[in-house]
Amino acid sequence: MIITCLFLPRRKDRYVLWKKLSQDGVERRVPVGGRLERSDTSLFGAACREAEEESGLSPILEETILLAVVENIHRDGPDRNRRMYWFMGSFHGIPRAYPDEGMTDPQAYSLMRLPRSEMWPADERWLFPVLRNYELNPQMPLHQQRYFYEHGSLQEHEPLDVTITLPVFPR
Repeated sequence: MIITCLFLPRRKDRYVLWKKLSQDGVERRVPVGGRLERSDTSLFGAACREAEEESGLSPILEETILLAVVENIHRDGPDRNRRMYWFMGSFHGIPRAYPDEGMTDPQAYSLMRLPRSEMWPADERWLFPVLRNYELNPQMPLHQQRYFYEHGSLQEHEPLDVTITLPVFPR
């Protein structure tokens, strides 16, 4: 299973997403992030490293939370199975494009203006309600969900029960 660590930058009531060309040739709006590497000492450390490499941003440790753990299971392509750890928080720096990393056109969006149709279908499905709940109740519980795909489409989903041994920092 591929482990991916993502960082969703947040400043006040805005969330920053970049455009990135996906494997299917479509540009999608995504947070910064990438695979866990052997040199990473933690999942949060991996998210920080990826944020700096892809955007020049430095997450602020004390203002970062583990927002979600999402697992995508591809029944017809198990080599694509992925568990994603989504961190969200404040940051130092100015969001910018890093074309060498494939990250272009950073934009800050309010929740109501998130470009849902430009996001991955699974992300569009769960991220909007999770962020809406977060804005209403910042002490909300961690979102954990497993999605099952077959022939490229979502077939079903179920709660994901994983033990989290990561620091979760209060707002």
